[in-house]
Amino acid sequence: QAFFCFHTINAFDDGDDIVLDLVHHPDSSIINQLNVKTIVGGQGTLDASQVARFRLQAVSMATTTTPFRKVDRPLLPTQGVSVELPTINERFRHSPNYRFVYGASSNRGASMWDSVVKVDMATGATLRWDAGGDGLFPGEPIFVPHPMQDDEDDGVLLSVVLDTHAKRSFLYVLDAKDLAVVAKVAAPVVVPLGFHGMHKTK
Repeated sequence: QAFFCFHTINAFDDGDDIVLDLVHHPDSSIINQLNVKTIVGGQGTLDASQVARFRLQAVSMATTTTPFRKVDRPLLPTQGVSVELPTINERFRHSPNYRFVYGASSNRGASMWDSVVKVDMATGATLRWDAGGDGLFPGEPIFVPHPMQDDEDDGVLLSVVLDTHAKRSFLYVLDAKDLAVVAKVAAPVVVPLGFHGMHKTK
């Protein structure tokens, strides 16, 4: 069955197969829902998107075409939680043992993402941090690991939140384990809505 995908999450080898995790949309409606006029006018709502797992079977260097098959339960039981702009701990990129995905989410059927979520890929359990109300829109949560990291989720998330009422932007620092607010810093300029960010050490 056809579907639409903006973003992949992670991929890893499983024997001769490749397991691919991605954000699954039932169709391409999200493209029109992210139209600038729709967002600014606040007239639309974002369709729900879910984390899905697919399996490319028996992949080899000689393979020219590969059967693209969903696993038996491709959509994780995330209790109806919508996920987009997914990020992970990059130290676990391509690792079959990775477990946590972070992303932006729409909790109230808003015209833009209004919260940050954490998905446990092993259980489907989710945590949510709400940005605080209508007109507050968080950006992609960037995971920054603790320098002496032990656990996969030992670190913080950085998300720039646009406050459309105050016409200001704030950098929120969230504990990646429980999404508790660690710090909030006012940005010197208004940072418009955007999709992606990056954290670089000095």
